[in-house]
Amino acid sequence: PHPALDGSKAGLAEWVAARPGLLLEDKERAVAVHYRGQPQAAGEVEAHLRALTAAAGPELTVQPGKMVMEIRPAAADKGVALGTLMALPPFRGRRPLMIGDDLTDEPAFAAAMAAGGRACRVGAADGPTAAEMCFADPAAARRWLAAQA
Repeated sequence: PHPALDGSKAGLAEWVAARPGLLLEDKERAVAVHYRGQPQAAGEVEAHLRALTAAAGPELTVQPGKMVMEIRPAAADKGVALGTLMALPPFRGRRPLMIGDDLTDEPAFAAAMAAGGRACRVGAADGPTAAEMCFADPAAARRWLAAQA
């Protein structure tokens, strides 16, 4: 649990509850607002979450994703997680393979490449990607994985 994040959750839950089509996901160490049910609310969701994080201070950041905005600790992302895992005995000295389909995967793509591994994006990127390979869909990624095995 993160004190600055915990302080934002209750008010955010009320804000989301007042907006049909939005969904709050409490991830314990992060909180996400999904707007797939109300795509026109993207700007409002982002503005509200950015205001919350600005009020909380530099410890929190907003992470955009596919039809979702997430508030998470600024010092934690999937790249940090990948680096932490790669330092553990079962993974130390190995090359990581990161496969993902979202903006939240970009830091892990970069971390995998920096560690001498591979990074593969599934689906079209919404912008530049750190992944070296791109698959059209999950089936293409599964075929490639099967061929590697």
